[in-house]
Amino acid sequence: MKIAIIGSGNVGKALAGSATKAGHSVTISAQHPHHALDAARATKAHAANSNQEAVKDAELGLARQVIESLVGEFEPEDALVSEYRRDLRTLLEAKLAGEEITRPEPVPETPVVDLMEALKRSVAEADRRKKAKPAGATGKRRTPARKSA
Repeated sequence: MKIAIIGSGNVGKALAGSATKAGHSVTISAQHPHHALDAARATKAHAANSNQEAVKDAELGLARQVIESLVGEFEPEDALVSEYRRDLRTLLEAKLAGEEITRPEPVPETPVVDLMEALKRSVAEADRRKKAKPAGATGKRRTPARKSA
């Protein structure tokens, strides 16, 4: 996963170090690019010249994950149905048959959705489905062996 960290202070360095050790691709930025470069060297992260550059890389990574999760067969006749055309045809046929046409009930407004949060949940769900264990798996994790002194 691509992670962008804005700020190369103690917290930024600690987060970058942990994320790179976990195998993530980390980009770190700072108010002064040379600070980001120093932090990147110390944590094996990538330095960005600006906050915008760091975030852009992480967003592109998220967009690629979304696209990969949506790849599949496409059957347009199943997916593309015009409800408007269907409803208009029904209305016109009723009018031609002499039926009285009534005004439809107003549709309540839908709440505003945080698209970035919904996108992250969608990607996480797609990852969970891809990593689903085969039938018969117990789901128990082994405890890692302790290091001897």
